[in-house]
Amino acid sequence: MCLCPMLLCVACSKPAVRTESIEVKTPVYVALPTDLLSPCTVDLPDAWTNGTLADYALRLQACIRVDTDKLKRIQKLQPHEPNTKS
Repeated sequence: MCLCPMLLCVACSKPAVRTESIEVKTPVYVALPTDLLSPCTVDLPDAWTNGTLADYALRLQACIRVDTDKLKRIQKLQPHEPNTKS
């Protein structure tokens, strides 16, 4: 007896689900040029002397500069999204 009025109330009521449209951002992938993906390598000298150590350190330093430049160029390729937070 109590079930019929409850079913009637449920059937006539508005749904409890709230619907709204939202914008979904999809990531944008940028293909990187192959020259930015090649690693910089420095060969180890056969014998360690003061001269070869200094030369090795200079080649490592140059390699680090090249890799840092590559990372900066990769960062510039990334699309920048405007800040939408208020």
